[in-house]
Amino acid sequence: MEERHETFKNINCAGNFNCRGMDFFNAGCSVNRLILRLTLCNPNFLKKQILDSNYISVAEQEMEENFKSYGAAGGFESDVMLSLVNLDMLRNDLLSAVDLLYGQTAQEPDYTVYEEHAYQILTQNIAERNITMTAEITEGVRVLAQTCASDYAQRATIPFLSYLKPLILMVQKITFGAILGIIAASAVCLWLMFALHRNKRNGLAYTCQSLIAASVLSCAAPIALDLFLPVESLLLSPASLKLLLVTYVQNLFASIWPFSIAVVVVTAVTCTVYAMKKTHF
Repeated sequence: MEERHETFKNINCAGNFNCRGMDFFNAGCSVNRLILRLTLCNPNFLKKQILDSNYISVAEQEMEENFKSYGAAGGFESDVMLSLVNLDMLRNDLLSAVDLLYGQTAQEPDYTVYEEHAYQILTQNIAERNITMTAEITEGVRVLAQTCASDYAQRATIPFLSYLKPLILMVQKITFGAILGIIAASAVCLWLMFALHRNKRNGLAYTCQSLIAASVLSCAAPIALDLFLPVESLLLSPASLKLLLVTYVQNLFASIWPFSIAVVVVTAVTCTVYAMKKTHF
């Protein structure tokens, strides 16, 4: 009889350990997938970083400095070159680049439009100064317009988006159905922890232990990511690109905190209920 009791006790302990592990693992997977869905796989999240990170203003300053330098070498006044900087066009092209990344549009950007726009402004300025457009001048103006268009395209395309696309496509394959399945599995594990105990307070104790472990991990994750992935130290050029990348990554890490706080609150409530139940659940 004692042998059977000991065997049942061992099975019970093993079952509780496995359920706690599975419950903790499933909860972690669900939260991670939900965070990625709301950030990495959400075009609005990236658009918000672009608009809120001061990226457009810094890119404007960079283009103004570069264009004035190009114009000085080509004999154009700074006000003419500054007229080539179009913030509305830059903003629209940036948002279109995000839509293209997430498959919301199939239209590739055509920066020859910007090149022609720059070429028209430069040739008009030459005409206003009564300068004859020789073949050599025409070729020089075309090269200058192409250089400005290339500088503009560098800031309108956001190079690191091409590295995000494979990861986004992989995460997008994970549907909300999978998340719901993991949540259901967590619920089953939670039920088993209570079912394996006649004293429901013991089942609640195992639940508290799982939640405490989840709280520690969820709070440690954003701190560890900031420490071990110091994006601020990356050497990137231009400065506007680094600004956007740093803002994007830091806000991606920071998005974990609301979920961490929610887990901590649930843990505190559950542990409080456990402490109040002295003898019965």
